[in-house]
Amino acid sequence: MKICIDFQAAQTASKDRGIGRYAFSFIEALLSLPHSHEIYLILSHLQSETIESLRRQFEHFLPSSH
Repeated sequence: MKICIDFQAAQTASKDRGIGRYAFSFIEALLSLPHSHEIYLILSHLQSETIESLRRQFEHFLPSSH
């Protein structure tokens, strides 16, 4: 199963508080569980300056294409 998660909360000014912090916690917990699903994080190209740092942050959990 492919699971796509809207992760734009990590790209906003609230990434370190509120919904952004909860989104990070949720994704980290989900990715640390054993699973057989394909997980994709969906980001906004309108805030492209944040994409590479988020890819690096999750590179040990997901391929960069996800």
